[in-house]
Amino acid sequence: MFRKMRRHKQQLSQEETAEILKTGRTAVLGILGDDGYPYTVPINYVYADGKVYFHGARSGHKLDAIRRCAKVSLCVIEKDNVVKEELTTYFKSVILFGKARVLEKEDEIFPVIKATVEKMAVITEKFLHGYQVPAVYVVGGSSMFKEFTTVFEKKLKLPVYRPVHPLLVTPLGIAYHCELPKV
Repeated sequence: MFRKMRRHKQQLSQEETAEILKTGRTAVLGILGDDGYPYTVPINYVYADGKVYFHGARSGHKLDAIRRCAKVSLCVIEKDNVVKEELTTYFKSVILFGKARVLEKEDEIFPVIKATVEKMAVITEKFLHGYQVPAVYVVGGSSMFKEFTTVFEKKLKLPVYRPVHPLLVTPLGIAYHCELPKV
């Protein structure tokens, strides 16, 4: 289906490939953009269960392109050693080809972001260390997921509460939904 690597001695093992994908922080996503032009965009991603996940806005060029054509490529660069004397750069990278799909339902999305929520809970736990805190109140976009509070409660061993409208109590939510008094 795909070309064999021309410089096959540089091909990484499955284990090396997985390690680079696990430890990498950013990647460049290649998709078929408007009018058939290639479109590449840097992204943050998570590699879990042999799949790459990334997030994005609910509308825009990237999402439009993926909905139009699911074929994508992804490049994660671990090393890029410039050797001036040789006028070259030695790369260690992973290039993937595959098909992207948009996750829309909470039961599909939350398992993917659960690791991120757990990490947020660990950070919160470290921050709260040494303080007498009876409960934690969570706000913002991620807290909208039903299981968010359960993950936090399990880690913090404290009651965790989410307001009815958790986006309204964030700075952005306040800015969008408040009315300033008339002067």
